[in-house]
This record gives sequence, C-alpha cells and structure tokens, in this order.
Amino acid sequence: MGKKRREKHKLNQKERKTNRRERGGRRFNDQQWKTEKFKLKQQLNKFGLDIKEISGDGNCLFRAISDQITGNENSHSEYRVLAIEFMRENSEDFSPFVEDDEPFDDYIKRMSKLGTWGGNMELQALSLVLNVNIKIHRLGEPIWEITNFDRERSIHLSYHDGDHYNSVRLRGDLGDCEPIIIPEQLEAVKENERDAEIRWRTCAEFFVDTINGVWGKIESLIPVMKKFYQNPPDFEEVLEDTQEILSEVKKNENETQKSEDKRKDGQIYEEKKEVNQKKNICYGKKPSKLPNNKDKCWCGSGRIYKKCCKATDYLREVEEEKIISRMESLKI
Repeated sequence: MGKKRREKHKLNQKERKTNRRERGGRRFNDQQWKTEKFKLKQQLNKFGLDIKEISGDGNCLFRAISDQITGNENSHSEYRVLAIEFMRENSEDFSPFVEDDEPFDDYIKRMSKLGTWGGNMELQALSLVLNVNIKIHRLGEPIWEITNFDRERSIHLSYHDGDHYNSVRLRGDLGDCEPIIIPEQLEAVKENERDAEIRWRTCAEFFVDTINGVWGKIESLIPVMKKFYQNPPDFEEVLEDTQEILSEVKKNENETQKSEDKRKDGQIYEEKKEVNQKKNICYGKKPSKLPNNKDKCWCGSGRIYKKCCKATDYLREVEEEKIISRMESLKI
C-alpha cells in the first residue's frame, strides 16, 4: 500500500471511529434514537415480537448473537473468536470485501480486539459457522436476510440508527433462558387483552423516557392514556397530545395527593382519639370554655382549634340559640 493510500485509509478509519463514537455517545439519550426504537417495537409487536436490549459497547453484534444462541449476551467474546477464526481460515472468501484496501491480516487483527464494531462480514461468518440463517429487522424496511441454509433455523436481530444491534425475541420471552424459536413465516398476531396491556405499557415507557425525561410514573400514566385513546397510540398521536396528557396526569396527581393528605389526617385523628380514650378522657364532650384559634382543639385531634372544630362549634351555637328563641316564644 502506497503512502498516500495508507494516509487515506487512516483518515477514513479515524472518521468512521469519530462518527460512531459521536453516535454511540448520544445513542441511549437521544430522542431520535428512542423514537426510532419505539416505532420499531410497535412494528415488531404486530407479529408477536419484541426487542431485548443489548449493551452498546462496540460488542453489540456479538452480544446479540450470544443472546440468540444461549439466552444472554455474556458469551460475546467467544462468538467474536468464532467469526475471526472462520474468516481467517476462509480468507479467499472474505478478503475481497475488506473496505478501504485495508490488508486482510490487519483487518483480522483489528477485529479481534474487544469493542471493535462488527458488520456484514462477521454476520456472514457467524451464519456459516453456527449453521443458522440470520434475519435483521429495521424500521420501515423489509427484513434483511442472510440465508445460507435451506432447512436450518433463523435467528433474529434488530438494527438501529446504522450502528447498533439488539436481539429480537418472541413477546414475553425476554429473560436470560435460551430463547423460544421464532416461526419462519411471520404472521400478524391477533391481539389479546394481555398483549394490549403490554402495548399500553410500551407507550407509557416511551412517553416517560422520551417526551419528558425521567418525569412521572408509568403506572399513573397508563390510565390517562386509556382515557385519551381507545387503542394504544402511535408515536405521532402521543406527540400531538403531549401537553394535554401532562396536564391530566398532573391533575390526577394533585387529586391523589389531596386524598392522601385527608387519609393521613383522618388516621392521625383516630390514633389520637384512641390514645385519649385509653386515658379516660371524655371524648366529644365540648368544654364550657372553648380554646383560642391557635390552641389545640378540645376534641383531641392534635390540630389547632381554628382548623378543626371551630366551624362546627359555631354552627352548633347558632342552632342552640335558635332553639332557645323558639322555646322563649312558646312561653305563656
């Protein structure tokens, strides 16, 4: 490789590394990234599929493969080694596809390091060495299929923002056990009540995570969304109604807080009542002299008189005066 070509190769490598680092740095916080993931989850949900999140550290392709085969991403380094060894042993099939005229040995050496991003060649190698076909799901695009066998099973990945792989599983099968095999022919599933609840929760998670950062609780948001929409909404609908949803949730939270305050006040009142009864205090008997506004109420609640029984006592006195007046008028 000539001097100019080597310099161009280093520059291209540096640019790719910088671009990936910039995308990776914002990936898990950027609204565009979260929006794309939410839309892809909705796209997959129609076929009974879901996304299992994979760590984004440069090993995501191998981590996703590990999850598809073993049920978790912990064996990613082993699958990297499998891919590298297979490509090295079959260099004549892979070397023509190395980008930027990079020597094949240099490529293999670079790709052997943990944290180096894998791509199409590694997927092809893993398909061949593991005897599986690979299906890759992308937002708004046909499934990209790496098919090397007629009768072998397929494993499923999702590809996001041009630089991250996740594992695709059957909905409800997102644990760390070996995944349930996804049928070869994907068909739209009939949604039952449980599936609908999962979609409602997905919408609420997206809203909490994307629209307003870490604001709110998912459990308090789902009932509000059900009030706004007959069915789990699409992303565009959520965006249009953001302020109305926020206002409704805030209103519900205020009402809940008021109810909680009343409950606590009632609980304190009953506790003090019980204590006073144990002390043989004549509970509920109004004293001849009423307390001042800021003194503790005579009823034993522990609250100040002004905010407790004052209004009731006033009404009682008014009624008593009316009764006395009537009795006076009846005197002969």
